[in-house]
Amino acid sequence: MKRLSPRRITALVSALLALISFARVAVLFLEAMALVRDEREQDGELLRLCREGAARGSVKMRSACLQANADQASPLVLKAIVRAVGTAWAEFYATVSTPFGALAVLGFFAISLVMPVLPWARALAAAFGASSAPLDDDDLEASSHVVVVANGGADYAPKGAMRRRLSRVRNLVGRGDRVATPHIEWLNDGDI
Repeated sequence: MKRLSPRRITALVSALLALISFARVAVLFLEAMALVRDEREQDGELLRLCREGAARGSVKMRSACLQANADQASPLVLKAIVRAVGTAWAEFYATVSTPFGALAVLGFFAISLVMPVLPWARALAAAFGASSAPLDDDDLEASSHVVVVANGGADYAPKGAMRRRLSRVRNLVGRGDRVATPHIEWLNDGDI
């Protein structure tokens, strides 16, 4: 039997929760379909009276006939969707109206909306903020980097040669030389 990794367990739990959520939405929709169909069947007698012209002089009877005809005119599926969404919203509101529910919703928004954006925001802040702030010695050492540009890479220089060059640059930076930020470009003859 395979050992389950934390990533696999998270995926399985997420899939199970998605299945439960889908089942709840399907149940709400099917219940709404049954309720709307039943209401339409119950209005059948009222609609028959309206067609026969019973109590035409009554404002209440005309209002009831108009309402029953309007309910019959809307598509069954769309009316069921609207009712299911209304029921789901009422359940959501009942859950969120408690202090724990409000904290759960805030946590959900923080995890699903804010957390994925934070790395991008940090990168943008670093990109725009780095040029305006003066660099001290620690920042200068942390900003050292090596750029290697080669066409094909492996056929240009053997791996051992690349390692030696990179280790020389790392040693140069590691000694504390503050001359300049090391920058190496390896170009093939065709790139010049």
